[in-house]
Amino acid sequence: MSLIIKIVCPEGIITASDTREVYSTIDEVNGKKKYINHKDEIEKSFLKNKISIAIAGNAFIGKKQIKDFFTDFLINLNVEIKHDQLINEISNLYKDTCKHSTSYFVSFYDEINQNSKYRNYFKFEPLVFCFNTKEMSLKRLNEDEDGFTFGIFWGGESDRISKSLLEKRTNIDTNLLTIETSIELIKNIFKEVGADFIKNKEYPTISEQFDITIQTLDKTEIIRNFQ
Repeated sequence: MSLIIKIVCPEGIITASDTREVYSTIDEVNGKKKYINHKDEIEKSFLKNKISIAIAGNAFIGKKQIKDFFTDFLINLNVEIKHDQLINEISNLYKDTCKHSTSYFVSFYDEINQNSKYRNYFKFEPLVFCFNTKEMSLKRLNEDEDGFTFGIFWGGESDRISKSLLEKRTNIDTNLLTIETSIELIKNIFKEVGADFIKNKEYPTISEQFDITIQTLDKTEIIRNFQ
């Protein structure tokens, strides 16, 4: 399988979003779909009319995280909003709040393809875009062979990779990170916790060897059979 690590620099914002956070929760009272909550109760993803928006809630902007700006926007979002309007709303949100970076990743999720080999594990898959705050534009990013990507900021109390990232970033000024140092940081964390991660088989689609796709605005680097 392939993991995609979505990195935006030079301002040092490491971003990713995770399809496993995206699922339909039905309200037992009125039968309508509800907000999607992360396991740590961060409202990071949102689902309306088969579209979910996940905007790198774990990414740091200075001392704050994107999720700190995003919750009110999700709550007030119009259920009937069209795709173009949605892009404009997101553009306005970033224009007013996110000053430290010129580009962010935005993922629009739809139902997973019936033929996808991940069908048994996930209900949705993303269309991944990069939002450029200078040009106020969206750019479609590359997909893997199944059109399925997910990041390394996985949720859950047992997730050692996320915890390792969080611990290391506590002592790092993310505004000083570059693309190269960001990639090295992630590689080192995978080396530290990857063996234990695979041994315990936390996620059913991960085998003993897997590929890591590191995608920046300018290029895509694939590390085959990472261990």
